[in-house]
Amino acid sequence: MRKLYTKLLLSAMVLLSLTGCWSKLELPERAFIMSLGVDEGKNGNIQLTAQLYKPNTGLKEKKGGDAFVNVQSEDETMFETVRDLTLHMGRKVHWSHMRIIVISEQYAKNRGLSEILDFFYRNSELRLTSYVHIAKGKASEYMTTKPLIENTLGQQLLTIQEVAYKYSGKTANVTLLDLGFQMKGQVDDAMIPYLYKRKRITSTTPVAGAALLKKGKMIGKLSSKDMESVLMLRDEYVHGVFEIPCPDQPKRKETVQIISTNTQLSPEIKNKSLTVKASVTLEGTIAELKCSKITTNEEEVKFINEIKSFIEQELQKSYKVLQRKKIDVLNLGNIIYRRHPAVWNSVKKDWDSIFASSKLVIQSDVRIINTGTITGKSVLTNK
Repeated sequence: MRKLYTKLLLSAMVLLSLTGCWSKLELPERAFIMSLGVDEGKNGNIQLTAQLYKPNTGLKEKKGGDAFVNVQSEDETMFETVRDLTLHMGRKVHWSHMRIIVISEQYAKNRGLSEILDFFYRNSELRLTSYVHIAKGKASEYMTTKPLIENTLGQQLLTIQEVAYKYSGKTANVTLLDLGFQMKGQVDDAMIPYLYKRKRITSTTPVAGAALLKKGKMIGKLSSKDMESVLMLRDEYVHGVFEIPCPDQPKRKETVQIISTNTQLSPEIKNKSLTVKASVTLEGTIAELKCSKITTNEEEVKFINEIKSFIEQELQKSYKVLQRKKIDVLNLGNIIYRRHPAVWNSVKKDWDSIFASSKLVIQSDVRIINTGTITGKSVLTNK
């Protein structure tokens, strides 16, 4: 019994000696940033518009009230501008829940991303899985846009981008971590999802295409159409739809839903002349037929050849767009560096011109695994 009392006494002394969480911050002392807009301020300052989650007080909330509030600050450096946010809300900024960083196109072109992103890569609270967008117009204007479905704009933009990337191949999927790898590679060319506003039935903020960066500054854009081909060449195309023009009536188009793709790039360089061999394997299903029939083996082969010809043309078009802009977002230079470091060192300084004059050779394999019905022709035709 005495041993038991002794153990209990020692345990009590140990517990009483614990110091506790001396540097803790309670939830009411934190302000959780959900999304952040970055613009050029006055006299070369950085202007931040932070969208903060507005917690439920536990009392009856007014119906239709927003789940967020916006706060703006402006200063010469990112760190000081972030610290100035606390002057408006009386809480310490917390970054672990941030979804999106939206940077204005003007800022990305004039000043680049390096000076503002350095702050985020050094921030121990922030997750590198946060996404980065380049926006047409002022980023602050997007922060005031009400989300259509989600509670906050940050979550809304996140879901728009993820769905556009995964199901249509219309934009890129770039986190802070992905962007860091792109900008720190042997070729520091990068691309980021592009955001803009549209108002038809209601105001929306589509994410489509990509902003192209060289040495951290935006130099141009990639259309949503070219984005599909670039993703396919990067072997990042998940799902989407290709519209195949009818041979005799180009304005009429048939659609093929892409189920899976696999692309292997093999860049070969000789005497500073680059040839890129692309092996593309694609599986799809027929979504719409308007002018083709697939009732015999010959008709199936003809239809598949039309798809192959169309896809190869689209890949070549998008590749030429990148060549004209002299921006290697296909990571060809990085592939050469990993496989042949000595060769890369001899061509690195001339890489932009070498890439611009390169040649793309495509070998494609297309498989139609489903026609969507038991008939291989237009459902409502008797021909």
